[in-house]
Amino acid sequence: MYHRHARTESYRWWKPIVELVLFVLLVFAAWLGVIPVLYEVVGPAEDGAPGIIKLGLTIAVAMPAAIVAARIVGRRWGALCSVENRFRWRWFATCAAVAIGSVVLSTIVSVAFDQLGRPLGPPRGGWVGWDNFLPLAVTVVIVIPLQASAEEFAFRGTFLQAIGAWVPWPWVSIVITSIVFGVAHDLPLEGFVAITTFGLVAAWLTIRTGGLEAAIALHVLNNVSLFLFDAATGRGDKWVSELNEDITWLATGVDGTMTLLYGVVIAKLYVRASGSSAR
Repeated sequence: MYHRHARTESYRWWKPIVELVLFVLLVFAAWLGVIPVLYEVVGPAEDGAPGIIKLGLTIAVAMPAAIVAARIVGRRWGALCSVENRFRWRWFATCAAVAIGSVVLSTIVSVAFDQLGRPLGPPRGGWVGWDNFLPLAVTVVIVIPLQASAEEFAFRGTFLQAIGAWVPWPWVSIVITSIVFGVAHDLPLEGFVAITTFGLVAAWLTIRTGGLEAAIALHVLNNVSLFLFDAATGRGDKWVSELNEDITWLATGVDGTMTLLYGVVIAKLYVRASGSSAR
């Protein structure tokens, strides 16, 4: 199983510890060496296109850090992708199609709650126009997939496999990584519950389907759609400084329901697609 994928013939009890330490050191090395240069080039702005570039790429360094850490301890970097030691692009395309459907459904539900006077998010303006939207949209589409994928490589990849190498029961890896994932976002209780729920479903799907594809698809589509919506409705000038503010229990319940529904659909599709068509 995916969570036990680090327990190869060359496994030693200390190797997951070394891999985790290397991962953290590499992330900090990137922050100390590369990120200051990025901040100097992009400028001091914390919102707009500069803000999303700095936010996204600061997190995105976790992906190469995870890959390099795995290689240093003698593991194939593809082991982080799936039990087949590679990223299964056909399966990812299926997951992405379902994730797009989930985003569309979430948008419909959000609009419905707006019409009922129970908005799920902060107040938004109207359409900002193509001149304002396009630069922000291009930045989001380029940067945010890297950010979301990096978080999956870190939490559902390196961290989950490290715990799984020591503990055979999958729910231990699922629960621990999801709680840490929730805490890492430093949100109020409503936000913690929402993020942790996403982590639980993402980790379960990763183990259930044997790879990161399903988690990455949902994470990328969720984040990209959110930031594009912000860009289109005039929140691009404060989308980082006010990121994840005004999270309500209603929004948490709706997000959790959509995430669980995605998990059920993907799990059923994987059963049907298991074998060559899932590869």
